[in-house]
Amino acid sequence: MELIVKEKTENSLLLIFKGVDLGFLYLLSRELLEDKNVANAWAKKPHLLIDEVEFYVATKEGDPLKIVEAKINEIQNKFLKLKKDVEKIAKV
Repeated sequence: MELIVKEKTENSLLLIFKGVDLGFLYLLSRELLEDKNVANAWAKKPHLLIDEVEFYVATKEGDPLKIVEAKINEIQNKFLKLKKDVEKIAKV
């Protein structure tokens, strides 16, 4: 996976991901949009033949990079909890 910061301002961030699934970035943008400090978030694949995905987040207040990092950690924790729950069910 390669990450390129294409544009960064005080309240917005545009990243280019190479080798990352668009589905995860859709999930991340959806989770970010539920945050009261996030004004906008989206992910898109500019061209089907290019292995790049654009990810954008704009905040009302706060550092967009820190908000993205915190949300990624929240998503990881949700999946770890889900994994544990599934493992418990599988043992029954």
